[in-house]
Amino acid sequence: MIGTFIGRLLGVFFASVLAVLTALVTLFWIGGSWATRRTQSGMDPQDPLYGASEIIGVVQFAMEAAPALTLAPAALAVIAGEVLKIRSPLYYIAGGGIAAVLMPLLVRSGDGAATALSTEYIAIVATAGFAAGLVYWLIAGRNA
Repeated sequence: MIGTFIGRLLGVFFASVLAVLTALVTLFWIGGSWATRRTQSGMDPQDPLYGASEIIGVVQFAMEAAPALTLAPAALAVIAGEVLKIRSPLYYIAGGGIAAVLMPLLVRSGDGAATALSTEYIAIVATAGFAAGLVYWLIAGRNA
């Protein structure tokens, strides 16, 4: 019984780490591409910084995405899924997307900023959460 519990705990930890890595890769791959296009749209292709706009775009997106990198909502979704023995891929995929979008929305509404997050930003962060939820379900969630 203890061995089963420890094995399950290690499986959940491993799945969580891979899910986080998946979210980070997805977030910065799609987000960096989006930010690069946004940066390049106002630049002249002959500008010497045009070639560095990809790096500038990724750094800019990383600074914008910092609130999305909080793991607390995702950890709560994982714990709830494990305790309640939820095996549905829909729960983990939707939960990952909601958890990913939750923190930027809370941070933005909490700082009194009048500007709303762009729909593209929300879609990118949600996609990273969906990917993380799918990876977690494939490794550990389907056996909750």
